[in-house]
Amino acid sequence: MLDITPPEPLPLGGYTERAGKKFEYGGDYLFARAIALSDGKRRIVLMSAEMLTIPESLVKAVRAKLPADVKLFLAATHTHCAPDSQMLNDRMTLGIPGIANYKRRWLDWYSQRLANCGLTALRSKAVVTADPLTIAQSELKATHARRPGDQPDWTLSRISLGFSPLIYQYAAHPIFYSSDELQLRGDWPGTFMVDGSIVLQGAIGDVSPDLTKEEPKTQILRMHRLAIEGLSKQTEKSIGFGLGWIEEPIKLDAKKPHPDFAKEYKIPQALAQLAVNQFAPSTASVYIVRIGDLAIVGVPGESTAALGRAIQAKGYAAGFKHVLVCSHVNGWIGYILEPEDYDSGGYEATLSLHGRETGTRLVEACERGLRKAALASAP
Repeated sequence: MLDITPPEPLPLGGYTERAGKKFEYGGDYLFARAIALSDGKRRIVLMSAEMLTIPESLVKAVRAKLPADVKLFLAATHTHCAPDSQMLNDRMTLGIPGIANYKRRWLDWYSQRLANCGLTALRSKAVVTADPLTIAQSELKATHARRPGDQPDWTLSRISLGFSPLIYQYAAHPIFYSSDELQLRGDWPGTFMVDGSIVLQGAIGDVSPDLTKEEPKTQILRMHRLAIEGLSKQTEKSIGFGLGWIEEPIKLDAKKPHPDFAKEYKIPQALAQLAVNQFAPSTASVYIVRIGDLAIVGVPGESTAALGRAIQAKGYAAGFKHVLVCSHVNGWIGYILEPEDYDSGGYEATLSLHGRETGTRLVEACERGLRKAALASAP
């Protein structure tokens, strides 16, 4: 675990209505946590950082500071009360209201901190070599679908080594704290990670937590308590330990602003195209970590729950017993929707940056990658 709280106030991300306001002191410390996996032949670092997103330039900079043979699975918790990670996006040189511009100084600072976290994990007892891991899963009804007709995935998963939790995976936007909050907050993932584990977001593209009028901290603690109580009633299942890594490209269409993008940001259409050209990457991949009969699928964006279920189905068809679909891994291509959701418009669609077929392309890439991962694990 390594502190990634900036030494000076920076613009907050997550809510454009904050209009670039800088964070105020007095909130939470933010951390990165990492687990290193090794089977003696390959090494993988799973890292969860209390950040909004993971720009591709940050991934590249962190990789450059790690040993060449190490594979990096870098995920953001997506807390909406962290510095705006667009400051770490080297393409982000065009001013858009409410979104921070690229600052090389902060890319260097964050990448060094995250690399140090990964290097510490590689040197520590967190390196798993032979002991079998286990998975426990329970239903945690703490979220709702933001889009009519959608159904969230209420499955909470925990991967453990012995009695030590290593990974929690659940799908819920970390927005217990609203845009009025100007202090740094880890939101619900920060509370889940107090035991030293990491949190990987599920398919959160259309999933928000159930909010009440209580203080955010009270709601988060209740959610955490219910999660632990639910998991305590479940049987731990061994997942074995054959270790594998697959990186599979997504066949993205050309970058294209949604018809509602210009209206949402109150800019001309030509400027909308220019903004999306700089804001979005041209290439992206999915990243699959195989641990025994478990596949952890890293998606570089925010896919809907329906797409998450479609990816899980591809994993089960490939022969995996457990498939965890994780958002905000090794990049961010925006919200990832099914074609009909894209056509319906709305907030999520305005941040879908490669056209209406992106969700289809994502599932296809996952299917290819999961088949490769399954074949690699075959005796």
